[in-house]
Formats: sequence, C-alpha cells, structure tokens
Amino acid sequence: MKILAVFVALSLCGCVTLPLTRSHRPAVPVPAEIAEYYSYSPVPLKATFSGIHPEPSSRWIARHVTLEAEGLPLPIQMDWYAPPRAQKAPVVLIFPILWGNDLGVKDFAQGFARQGIHGIIVYRPKEKFSMEKPLSQIEEHFHATVVNARRVIDWLETQPGVDASKIGSMGISMGATLNVVVAAAEPRIKRYVFCLPASHMAEVVMTTRDRSIAKKRDEYLRRHRLTQKEAQAELEELFKSEPLRVAAAIDPQKSMMVIALWDRVIGTKNGVALWRALGKPKALWIPTGHYTALLVLPYVKMKVLWFFQDWSSDKNPDRNGRTADRPPLPHPPPWPPTSGERQK
Repeated sequence: MKILAVFVALSLCGCVTLPLTRSHRPAVPVPAEIAEYYSYSPVPLKATFSGIHPEPSSRWIARHVTLEAEGLPLPIQMDWYAPPRAQKAPVVLIFPILWGNDLGVKDFAQGFARQGIHGIIVYRPKEKFSMEKPLSQIEEHFHATVVNARRVIDWLETQPGVDASKIGSMGISMGATLNVVVAAAEPRIKRYVFCLPASHMAEVVMTTRDRSIAKKRDEYLRRHRLTQKEAQAELEELFKSEPLRVAAAIDPQKSMMVIALWDRVIGTKNGVALWRALGKPKALWIPTGHYTALLVLPYVKMKVLWFFQDWSSDKNPDRNGRTADRPPLPHPPPWPPTSGERQK
C-alpha cells in the first residue's frame, strides 16, 4: 500500500498542464462528404426511466434512461446524473472506455452533477466483435455510436431541465477517440474533453499490446488467413471514422486533452499526433501508462471539472474542484422531466 501511495504521489508531481498554444488555428468546416456520412433522419424517441442503485445522495439524482424508436436496431442506453436543483442546467455527454462499462466515467458524471451540470453516460451499442464478420464491423460500430450521440442531443433539446445552448462532451480511451468524431460531426456540442484518445486507429488495432484486443485480433487473422500488414491496409481503407480525418473541424480553444507519457496500449505518439491535429489545445500530460492513468484519475477529474467551471451553477468551487455541499431538497424534482414518458 505504501508503494502504491508513493507511486501516485510521484505521478501527481509529474503531471504537467500545457495551455493552448498562442498560434492556435481556427476550426475549419467539416467536409461535405463527412457531414453527409454522419447525417441521419430524426425520429421520435420514447424514453423509459429506471432506477440506478448508487449510494443515496443529496448531490445528484441518478436514473437509467433507455431511448427507443421505430427503425433503431438497438435502444440507446444512458445513465443520467442530474443536479438536485430543479432549474435549467448545462449537460456533458460522457463516452466510456472500450468495454462499455462505467469504470471511471461514473465519477465524472457525479462530479458534474455536484457542479450543477447534467452528467450523462452514453453507452455504445451492445455489439460484440464477431470473428465471422468483415473488418468493416469496426467502422459500423463507430458510425452507429456517432449517430446515436446526435439522437441523444435531439432528445435532450426537448427536456425542460436542460440548457441546450451549453452542451459539452468528454470521453476516456475508446470513448475519447469516438468523442473526437462526435464533436466534429455535431455542431451543437460547444466544449470537448479527450482523455487518452488514439489516432491512426488501424495501426493501433493491429499493433496494440492490450492482451484482450491482441488475442481476438490474432484469432481473427488466423481464421481469415490475413497477415497483420494486409489486415491493417484493409482496415485503413474501410475505417472512415479516423479521428485525424475530422480533427481540423474542432476548435482548439474549446478543447482539452489528457495524454499519458508512457502509453503502450494506443502508443503515446498516436496521442501526440492527434493533439497536434486538434490544433494543440490545452493538454494535461500525465506520467503514467494507459491503464495506470486510473491512479491519477481524481486529479484528472479535478482538471476536467475546472475546465467546465464557468458552466457551473456554483461559481465558487473549492481548491479540490468540488462545489459546496448542498442541503437535501425537501422534495426532489419531478422525474421523468417530461410527460408521456414511461418510468419503471
């Protein structure tokens, strides 16, 4: 335990925040073909609310939300952590890690709610990588997630407790990589945070040292009689959602990035390449690997909450990035927030 404490302390001492470069470039319009690719037909969404079982708190109201509509192959699943005050508030969409659970991201959602900001974890479609399908399934998964995020914003704009003029987004790891594409494709998002995102995705998939990914990758290559080089070339051609293709459309003045200096999962060089393509936005450099970044997650969380501080209903967070404790409400705000929606 002492060794772990020493490692965390040394890691925090090595964290460096670089401000936005003075010679930052402006955002450019999304190319027409990319905008068309991520376009969709809006449909009426039916929401079902159910309970989450965290520790009871006076600092947020937690509900699981399922959005369904005719024509959607799978429902959209979200965990919504709402501020306890019944008033319009900004919202931050949060995209989770590769395995799609709430590891790490739940702390961010709760932290946003404490600051008077809706924190909504948007889960990706529950589709497993198939050994039988072509590599295009990776692109199909990315595309579906980007469109789902846009549909979520459609629905949030109808919610009376949401300030639709202040919509932000953040993601961690795989969620951060997806968030780059979501941020570029969705103009209604006004601020973005990318924690440990990747670029050169075809290369990352084919060369990562992550054991769980490598095991499936190697089995896929064996079954389809592909070399690593052949598969990478095929994926580069099929993968339209490469973050580097859309990075120029993101305003570096509205962005923040977290980069691990010893990242052997996505490769630090791929994170740095994306940071440069994003216009060198404000960056927090942490002296950890990809997974050991969890050890400094509370510090990263503090920095992210500060990044959204001017959106907070509490303008005086303490030095740890926490807003003042709020007394329990005598009566919680009505839920669901709009009529005609089902609640379990």
